Amino acid sequence: MIHFDDIIKQISSEFTDAWNNWDMDKIMCCLHSNIIIESPNISKIYPDNTSNILIGKEDVRLYWEALRLQYGHLKVTQFKIEKKDCEVTTLNLVESSGVIIKETFTMNEYGKINHLIYKYIQPEDRTQFTDINLRI
Repeated sequence: MIHFDDIIKQISSEFTDAWNNWDMDKIMCCLHSNIIIESPNISKIYPDNTSNILIGKEDVRLYWEALRLQYGHLKVTQFKIEKKDCEVTTLNLVESSGVIIKETFTMNEYGKINHLIYKYIQPEDRTQFTDINLRI
């Protein structure tokens, strides 16, 4: 019998693997068509987007492709996953920079990610985040 926590881990792992292999089609399969994504990096790619929010798979795809062009392919290692109520939070280490990405998402009843929030923790700021219990 498969438990919900196992499904969450599988979906999160598949998403991370697809990201590391830059399989954009597989990444898009994980997302709901009206995905909402929040990231402080959005305005770095789209300076007029001061809300740092994008809605819709195609806008997210274009953003991630532009992000990759500007910063290169950023491979990550997922080292923590937590579920609280309907939210899942993962911690991912960017291998090339030591930045930690805190990714929080919710899914619909079909296992599609419908809301995704990114926060970035710089290596020099890690001591300020005692609530995430870092173990790298």
